[in-house]
Amino acid sequence: MGEIFLDYYLKNGNFILAVDCVANAISVGRGDGQKWVPSSVIVSSLMGAL
Repeated sequence: MGEIFLDYYLKNGNFILAVDCVANAISVGRGDGQKWVPSSVIVSSLMGAL
């Protein structure tokens, strides 16, 4: 579900909210005892924006 918001933020150039979305997803994954890692496409998009 969070990836829908992440895609929206990236497409609209709102990188602060996109980074917040990734941070929240990682945090929730840790809380569930799972490990969530963003895809290379997401990482590349965020890094390219810097």
